[in-house]
Amino acid sequence: MSETTKILPDLIEATREGVGFYEAAAQKVQDKELVKLFRQMAQAKAVLVHELESEVPRRAGRRSTMEWLDEIRNSYRAAGKELGKVDLEFVSQLEQAESCLLEQVHAVRFDRGNSFLIRVLAMQYEGKAGDLHGQLKSRKKRLMTA
Repeated sequence: MSETTKILPDLIEATREGVGFYEAAAQKVQDKELVKLFRQMAQAKAVLVHELESEVPRRAGRRSTMEWLDEIRNSYRAAGKELGKVDLEFVSQLEQAESCLLEQVHAVRFDRGNSFLIRVLAMQYEGKAGDLHGQLKSRKKRLMTA
């Protein structure tokens, strides 16, 4: 079993948490551009979760010790406290979480220890989420220069 095969349950968990976060954020944020972006992010994550869950066995009762998973969770929690205001810190926390998640998806994609189907699912998500992450980065840059 490869290293990234071992993290797949954590990747599913982090992605599922992202679905919940972005669905809630899309309902609470007043910025129309971010509402649209958050809905797209939630949808892309929901598709990945659904497809990976059919390929990866659930891990019962085992607590993850992956630092990247804690980093993503902490970013979502911190950003969740700031849903009312769209500022540089809010967008930076989300951009950091998405960078971390994409890094893990990228590793899964190129690990030949994973099944072909899992690598294809990672590649498809990476393409869609990469575009959305780019939009988030652009928003961050605009906030930095404002």
